[in-house]
Amino acid sequence: MLAAVSATQRPALVLDEEQDLRLVAREELKKFFRVAAVRQGEGEMALMPECYVDTFWHSLLEDDGAYQELCLKAVGVPVDHLCINGKGILEWVPTYHELFGGLPSIWFTDFDGKMDAAAYAEYLRASEMRASWNCTPGMNECPSPFVKASWNCTPGIKKCGSPALLN
Repeated sequence: MLAAVSATQRPALVLDEEQDLRLVAREELKKFFRVAAVRQGEGEMALMPECYVDTFWHSLLEDDGAYQELCLKAVGVPVDHLCINGKGILEWVPTYHELFGGLPSIWFTDFDGKMDAAAYAEYLRASEMRASWNCTPGMNECPSPFVKASWNCTPGIKKCGSPALLN
């Protein structure tokens, strides 16, 4: 487990009032897809917590053109939305830390824009995130070159309903 997020890695507890949550969610979703690509290349998943970013992802899925554009900008390939339910520690957070630093508070904000300050404070203390999830991204093609060269380009994702998403 990583040490607690350092003061230099800690984002502001509350997003600036001027920031549009949808714009922040768009950028965080792209970061999440990058993290998911790295994790999938290591044979692991990145489970999406139920939060504002997840709500944004689901709304973006309704506009196929805009969704595909975001996917291509984020990882260079289409990204599937796969169903999987559960709760616990999100194992992708250390990868996010390595790539981008600390998680911003939007990851602890619900679809109504209300932040769970207690969960965010616990994350800042322990550098881990506990949450419920209901989906994960999947890529059946090699993502863009930012991902490690060791990424296994063999499709290994199965569609919703399968308990084993990775081969």
